[in-house]
Amino acid sequence: MGRTEPSQLYEIEEERVGVPVKGGLYEVDLVSRHCFPVYWNGENRRVLRGHWFARKGGLDWLPLREDVAEQLEIAYRSQVCMIIQIIHFIV
Repeated sequence: MGRTEPSQLYEIEEERVGVPVKGGLYEVDLVSRHCFPVYWNGENRRVLRGHWFARKGGLDWLPLREDVAEQLEIAYRSQVCMIIQIIHFIV
């Protein structure tokens, strides 16, 4: 029997487990980023992943695009690391 490559392992796993949300009435497929009803037929809804948000209008906060959020996260973490190094140097 031939050796299975790591990329093939992912392809073999066809069945994905959804993450239950809204009291288990819906599930979210994290790979496709869609939410779908569990117990009835209905349309899938797109799911946004948000780490960083921007205010739009009055009280509305919307997630930033993932590429922008990733850049912000990298900049934030580098600043936090620098502050921690300064604190350790002082103490």
